[in-house]
Amino acid sequence: MMGASFEDTVGLANFHLDTQAAKYGFCYHVVDMGEMAERLKEDEHGVLSVLSDRELVHLKDLRNPKNRLQWISGRYAVKSAVFKYKLREQSLINPNCLDVLKGADSAPFILQYPDLCVSITHSFPYCIGMVWDRAVGIDMEKVFFPEKALIKHFFSHREEEFLKGIENSGEYSVKSTILWTRKEALSKLFRLGMKMDFKKLDTLEDTIIFPEKNNVRLLSFVCNNYCISLALSDISEN
Repeated sequence: MMGASFEDTVGLANFHLDTQAAKYGFCYHVVDMGEMAERLKEDEHGVLSVLSDRELVHLKDLRNPKNRLQWISGRYAVKSAVFKYKLREQSLINPNCLDVLKGADSAPFILQYPDLCVSITHSFPYCIGMVWDRAVGIDMEKVFFPEKALIKHFFSHREEEFLKGIENSGEYSVKSTILWTRKEALSKLFRLGMKMDFKKLDTLEDTIIFPEKNNVRLLSFVCNNYCISLALSDISEN
């Protein structure tokens, strides 16, 4: 599976996300950033036509080509997800009338739909935008072999012990990447970013109970050599 094509990875991502979207009701969209880069070369004006005036002003301040591509892809992904979400209500939207902005906490939000929760993840060449009517977080990472210092600093004691038990197995990189994406997804759900105390987060279980907050459901998938994790707030199983 490690040598599978991009299309296979996107197909797997869509399969897993479609399954969960049907169950929980969120909407998402996956963007091929390589394809987006080509489209920008061929028809930049057409691609940027989906951006609002506020977004175009912000784009002018982005000089790094990679940052520009990620930012454009993120807006495209979120607006496509909102389009799907509103279509359920038999309502159509004009994407350039939506402002997908960054709040004081650096988390994305939609100015016109403040009650719609938004999450974006980038892991080249992939970008996923997700919207829901409850708090949500998504993270995607390419499978990696974590440094000992990263595990010591960011992983809980129980997570460390779990990884020690599989350190010499072929599962080690995948399992550690899944745990990392779960932490990132949770930090996005709570809109804390790197302010989150990752070491206090034990993500080995699929449900995390927070005494003073809504419980969170964690869902993780392996798509070839990428891991995707979702953090969904206040999920009740039927």
